[in-house]
Amino acid sequence: MSAVTLGDLLSRARGHLDASVALAGTPQHSESVIAAARLTGQLARVLSHYLNDIAPYSADEAITRTDLERAARAAVDARQALQMAADGLRAGEADHGIPANEPAGSLAGHLAAAVTLLAAGRDLLRTHFSTDPGGWPQRRDWAEVITSVPVTRALLAEAGGWSRQLAFLTGSLSLPSAPGPAVPPPVHQGLAGAYHWMLTGSAAITAGQGDNPATAADAELMRAIPVSLPPARQPPHDAETAGELAGGVAVSAARLRIIAQASGEQAAWSTVLTAESWQWTATGAAVICHLSELMLRPLAESPRVAAGTPEAISQLNSAAEAAAHASARWREVTAGWKQMTTETSGLTAPGIADTSDLILRLGRLAFTDPAWTPRHARRAPLRDLADLAPDSASAAVVVGAVHHAADTVAWVGAADQRAVDTAIRADRIYVPTRTLPEYYDVPYRYGNATPAATATLLDAYQAARSATEHAVTGLDAVAVTINAPTRVLAAARAATHAAADAGERRAAGQPDRRPAASTPQPPHWPGSVEQAVRSAGSPDLILLMRARAIDKLAAKLIDEAKEPCQDVDAPGPVHGHGRTGRLARNPAQVAGENFPQGLLAASTASRPAGPSPRSEAVPARLRTEGRRSRR
Repeated sequence: MSAVTLGDLLSRARGHLDASVALAGTPQHSESVIAAARLTGQLARVLSHYLNDIAPYSADEAITRTDLERAARAAVDARQALQMAADGLRAGEADHGIPANEPAGSLAGHLAAAVTLLAAGRDLLRTHFSTDPGGWPQRRDWAEVITSVPVTRALLAEAGGWSRQLAFLTGSLSLPSAPGPAVPPPVHQGLAGAYHWMLTGSAAITAGQGDNPATAADAELMRAIPVSLPPARQPPHDAETAGELAGGVAVSAARLRIIAQASGEQAAWSTVLTAESWQWTATGAAVICHLSELMLRPLAESPRVAAGTPEAISQLNSAAEAAAHASARWREVTAGWKQMTTETSGLTAPGIADTSDLILRLGRLAFTDPAWTPRHARRAPLRDLADLAPDSASAAVVVGAVHHAADTVAWVGAADQRAVDTAIRADRIYVPTRTLPEYYDVPYRYGNATPAATATLLDAYQAARSATEHAVTGLDAVAVTINAPTRVLAAARAATHAAADAGERRAAGQPDRRPAASTPQPPHWPGSVEQAVRSAGSPDLILLMRARAIDKLAAKLIDEAKEPCQDVDAPGPVHGHGRTGRLARNPAQVAGENFPQGLLAASTASRPAGPSPRSEAVPARLRTEGRRSRR
């Protein structure tokens, strides 16, 4: 069973809304009209929450700020209109009771279902955004896609369409609800006012998008956003069809993307994230890339693929070469773990089983043995072309499975690189003491790995990541060309990369190379301080402006702290406690440079010559009695 997507929820919600509009044109009891007014107000409120997520600014800010895009201003205006409509529709609740237990097929029943589904869609989007225990935002794999220009544009268009439909609904309900003993005047007035506010919101969104309306590709990407919850594991079984194998690969890929993101944040302390697990995952990545190459090369020779899309042949060959290169790089990562270990051992990482499932299914798709495993005893010949891709639709399914697998390797590889870097900084990576230089006088069998060794390992990860990204980029082009099921992955990658490129150009002070009309900027997202001020419920514009300024200064400080520091002994005039020049250019370095010289000198004088062995950090599992013996 595939994961629930935003499109699934929106389609069902739109079906209920269409049914409600149709029923609103028929005679209704006064109780149904009152209930429909209340539920329509709830729909308007939920829509305003969507728009607030797109452009989290107050009306005062939208007026005073000069850096907001047209689309962001339109979202603010439409949100205000929807909130006014919701407030008007809620005016009659205190004067009249709402009937309970409305039938599912009634006007109120359809509206209640639409409210539930539309709210569930927003909850689905919010599953990709979470906070760590310290309150800092943690984004998951689709978070950058959700905040990209195409998805933001599509969400705005979706909200505009809903606002128009709700205007038709409230207009129809207001006609038979003239003031009388059955329908209270506040309800009638709320429906009449909501009609105008709904039209105002829809018109604001249409005008705000201008000559940059949402495209069909934008809508497809938006609707493909899945819930950020891992689907249930589906262990492979013998004699699965090609379609079942490809579907199982997609499930394992979805699970691994989520598991890798969650586990990487625990690398500094989690005992289940071991060196053996990271080495096994790197080996699995090499196998996946090799299997991908084995399947892509025959597809490049397929006359069926060439007949439909000739350009796909060169794309498939390029992707196969890139997969082979990525496999070699991942084997280098595996070799880098040969002498390294952690304080705990075993294949205990949470993604091991899913990686195994993905390898088995991908191998059974490539080889003729329906019970294939990577063991030497289960070697089998490759499927011939007629069996692997008998037609263009089958070729698209195979490419989709390879695309899912390669994209997951890229995602898991990036997460593992960050996790290993975190483990290195937390002194969790050890090597046998006999491999350390002589001046590392460690009285145990294992000591902390040298900076040179860990840097070599991280460099191998970076090379493997880059090679895998290159392979995935090639598969993006193939998926779009042959209309594979995973073309949405290519669209998601293009959306996030476009936003990253635009951000880098703006940071460098370079103009956008494309016309501004075709590249609207993504909305500004509040920083941590601004989010805290907003969460406190403060409507004070001055406080929000101060919070935004603090966030900007903090971001600048972090960026400057990342700049490479030069030698403290570099020549230059001295001012105060430090030197001017590059070392003292930014606040982070100035803060470090102005450290009291007496304490700094004392700590330097007491430090022994040569690198510090940090032997006190060696865990008990890696210790032995007495001094080490060299072999």
